[in-house]
Amino acid sequence: MNDADMMAYLRYRAIESVLDAQKGKVDEMVKEVASRTIFDPYFNRSFSFSDRTVYRYLKLYRLYGFDGLKPKVNRNRNNHCVLSPEQIRWITQLKEQLPLRSVRKIIAMLEASCMKERTVSRVLHDMGYTRSNLARDKNVYNHNVSADIFEQYQGDMMEGVYITDKNGNKRKVYLFGFIDNFSKFVPHSQFYYESSLPRMEDCLKKAITKYGVPERVYLDNGKVYVSYNFKLSCARLGIRLSYATPYHPAGKGCIERFWQFVQSDFLTELRLHPVDDIRMLYSRLASINKIAFSTHQVV
Repeated sequence: MNDADMMAYLRYRAIESVLDAQKGKVDEMVKEVASRTIFDPYFNRSFSFSDRTVYRYLKLYRLYGFDGLKPKVNRNRNNHCVLSPEQIRWITQLKEQLPLRSVRKIIAMLEASCMKERTVSRVLHDMGYTRSNLARDKNVYNHNVSADIFEQYQGDMMEGVYITDKNGNKRKVYLFGFIDNFSKFVPHSQFYYESSLPRMEDCLKKAITKYGVPERVYLDNGKVYVSYNFKLSCARLGIRLSYATPYHPAGKGCIERFWQFVQSDFLTELRLHPVDDIRMLYSRLASINKIAFSTHQVV
């Protein structure tokens, strides 16, 4: 991490609460942000931003993602020379066909891995193919409603069982996992020993390695999920984080049903066939996940 990354993250923190503001509430949220100061431990000082600056950061983030918030970035606006007219036509047609279709999904459908998400986003914005223009007054968007696979993950942690470690000591393991909000497919889940290691970060990293970066992640409000490094990592990847209200975890039905499955169909079987190796525990869970969720094929 360098100064540019940390400054971009500071600016992201300033606009984070405004990104999911309901229609008609943006101006109010911007004024609220502009009225407060933000202390940053990296720079060891407090910052404040004017209304105009907050609006500018919002625009930069929506156009260019996390990198757009870095200082002194050459953004090369309105220059789409890297895309052919035919590619631009296909991009706009796919977006017009389904306004909820994400930039990442458009690139995947075009099988154009060389395309950059920032470039496609800029094309759509400059040509007026924004979600608000295409679907004005037709859809109500909720941060827990997904329109496509791998758009939003729900993540959580549950207590597991006691197993014997390599030193012969009984230790409790904890299951961390992510489930796709649309397909109910589990991109990754894994048992970990209790430790100070970034277990949630590791689990999300492995899910991303397998299936790519989701647009949003919805988590519990526990301290294991709100670490500074976890927030920074998600911001750099363009992942929008949202959290369940403490003691009112509404919207977490997908992951809760997965935990129920683990409790009833997996942990119960361990009483008959115990496991004393965390790698074997993970292997068994992976195999039963494959069977249980085989109806949700990833294409």
